[in-house]
This record gives sequence, structure tokens and C-alpha cells, in this order.
Amino acid sequence: MQLLLTVFFAATIPWLTPYPGSKQVGQTKVSDFDEYALLVGPHGSAPLQLSGRVTSVNYLDPADRSGLEVFRNYQEALAKAGFKTLFTCKGYLQCGRQKPIKFLGYVPNGDDASYLAAQKENVYVALHVDRHNAMIVSVETKGVQGGLVKVTAEELAGDLKTQGHAALYGILFDTNKSDIKPESEPALAQVAALLQKNPSIKLFVVGHTDNVGTVGANVDLSKRRAGAVVDALVVKYHIVPARLQPEGVGPFAPVAPNSSEEGRAKNRRVELVAQ
Repeated sequence: MQLLLTVFFAATIPWLTPYPGSKQVGQTKVSDFDEYALLVGPHGSAPLQLSGRVTSVNYLDPADRSGLEVFRNYQEALAKAGFKTLFTCKGYLQCGRQKPIKFLGYVPNGDDASYLAAQKENVYVALHVDRHNAMIVSVETKGVQGGLVKVTAEELAGDLKTQGHAALYGILFDTNKSDIKPESEPALAQVAALLQKNPSIKLFVVGHTDNVGTVGANVDLSKRRAGAVVDALVVKYHIVPARLQPEGVGPFAPVAPNSSEEGRAKNRRVELVAQ
């Protein structure tokens, strides 16, 4: 089997070229802002509640190709483009009994039908392929985490005094990475100012994630992100290393349900905790 499919990225949403010989059924449906429940587990499990730009398209598979071959081509193309598989299944034994899914019909539509949910940063893809059709949905979520909530050193000090901890939403990272994004600088500067104005303060710097992915990977990622924050404060702002201890708890301390993008954005954070 050869990879015959290439992933392209338009200005706003990703889209897949159809498997060669496929024919589009109807028009591509595009909604600039809509809700979509992305299936990320067998029938009966809670879906991811997404909102943003939703695009759906339906193709008729070539008559001389199996649904499995068509599905594997889409699956490989998404992986090559950097998409991470959130869930995949085939037939009733893996997917569970039929469930109506918006734009995808009934999942699974037969024992030979295959389903895939994948994610790359803020773009999600749902793919359902049976013997006759390939149905694809792309959701580009609207960002709710963008450093819009500004904090000052004084506010951080107040939270530490009254609550024992202070949440930072202005320190940003790319998906599955621990490199601090440049737009995080204002928040880092306020943490440094807090430490410089209060030389007796010692802090745990604690990383938090949402629950997308495995627990082990999220705990590791959260600790690496906390370590990156500590490194930035030590190297750039000359904070004494002994005053900071990085820790990571992954998805174990959510502040909102992980069933929606808004909730997951709140759970992805760095917290300062008084030692």
C-alpha cells in the first residue's frame, strides 16, 4: 500500500485531499463557529465538547479499494502531518454499538468500518471510513487561552497570602512541548518581581495539564514545563535556585471539567505554591 494522500493547511483550517478515485458527495459544509462532540472512546464514553470552525466533507470510496486501505492512507497522512491519535477503533467489538455522530452518520457503520479522532494543537479531526464512504470533520477550536488574564506581582502576593497558591495563565506553551512561548514574558516578569520584592518567599512551581493523553505523559510534561519556568527565572532574572522547586501533577488537580475546550484551557496552567 502506498501513501497517496497529502495533508495541506489552509489559512484557517486543515483539510485532506481525497483518496485518489474518490468522489465528493454533496457540498463541503463549513460553519465559522459551532459546537462539535468529538468521540474519543467507545460508545458510552464522554466525548470532547469542542467549539470553533467546523468543516465536514463526505467522499464516495473507489469501488476497487477496500475501506481499510482508504482508512490507513488517511491515518498515515495525518500522522505524517503531526496529528496525534486520540482514539481509533474498528467495528462493533472495538467501537461499541452504533451511535449517531454529527456529520459522520452512525459510528461504526458495520464491522468493517473504522474511526479515528486526532489532534494537532487546536485542530481536531474525526474520520469515519466504511466500505463505501469516507467522512471527515475538521474542528479548529477558538483559542480561549491566550494570556488575556494579566496578573501583577501584588496580586500574586495577595493570592499566596490568602490561598497559599496563585495560578498563572499567562505562561504559554505549544501542545505537548515545554518551551516557553515569547508572549509569556510579561507574566514571567511579574513572578520575578514578586520574588525580588519578597526575598524571604520560597515557592513550589507546579505544572498542570488537561487529561488529553496518558497520565504518565502528562505528569512528565507538567514537570518539564515547571522546570522551564524555574530555569527562566534563574537564568534571566537571577533568582536564587534554592527559592524555587519545580513539580508536576499532570491532570490530577483540575479546576474545571475536561469535557470542554474551555475547561481544558483552565486546567492547563502553572501555579505558584508557597513552601
